[in-house]
Amino acid sequence: ASATALQVDDARFLLNNKFNALVEQSTPSVNKDALTSIIATAGGYIQDEGKYTSETIEALKTAVSQGQSVLSNTNSTQADVDNAVSSIQNAINGLTVKAPEVNKSDLSNTIKQAEDKINSGKLTTDSQSKLKSQVDEAKMVLNNTSATQTDVDQATSKLKAAISSVVERGDVTKLQSVINTAKEAIASGKYTDESVTALASAVEKAETVVKDGNATQSVVDAAVTQLQSSIDGLVEIPAVPDVDRSELTSVIKDAED
Repeated sequence: ASATALQVDDARFLLNNKFNALVEQSTPSVNKDALTSIIATAGGYIQDEGKYTSETIEALKTAVSQGQSVLSNTNSTQADVDNAVSSIQNAINGLTVKAPEVNKSDLSNTIKQAEDKINSGKLTTDSQSKLKSQVDEAKMVLNNTSATQTDVDQATSKLKAAISSVVERGDVTKLQSVINTAKEAIASGKYTDESVTALASAVEKAETVVKDGNATQSVVDAAVTQLQSSIDGLVEIPAVPDVDRSELTSVIKDAED
């Protein structure tokens, strides 16, 4: 007997159901929950992108973009999803925080102060040399692009300490004036050889102080005192008294006659 139209429809329905069941069984389900989650996590890092180096944050953005494509693709396999998750996680792990900005303004200003001191001409030779050495060290830190804030702060403190410990050379203006006075006295011929000799020796010592680049003000002042003392100790040559020679002259004249 031939099948009725109703029987044919029933058979077709059953056959379609079996086919669909076979298709579902042959197509494994794809779980994208992990990908959805890690994309959301990555978004938080991207919102704070200013904290990270441009190279590493761009790598994360690229991985997220590729992950979103996998997420929206209905044909993506589980392997595609897993690979996208791994790529994003690796990009997150590779994020590098930017090095904090280093403020070198105080160090730069301190170097300028030190150089002003050096160029003033007021420091002793030793102080000037030591301060210049500290300035050279500070400039190395200033020009070092890898220097940390700690490096900079330590260099600044060290240079400030060096500035505070400098010794100024004594002002020899007064000493030079006293030397000139002493030389005038020596050249006058008014004083005894002994006292002139003592003064000349004091002048020689005073001139050594004038030339000494490490002479402090206390040393200069002491030289002024010593030289002035030698000037004050000069002894004038006794004056030859006037003698009335008229009688002697008369006697000589009478004798000659």
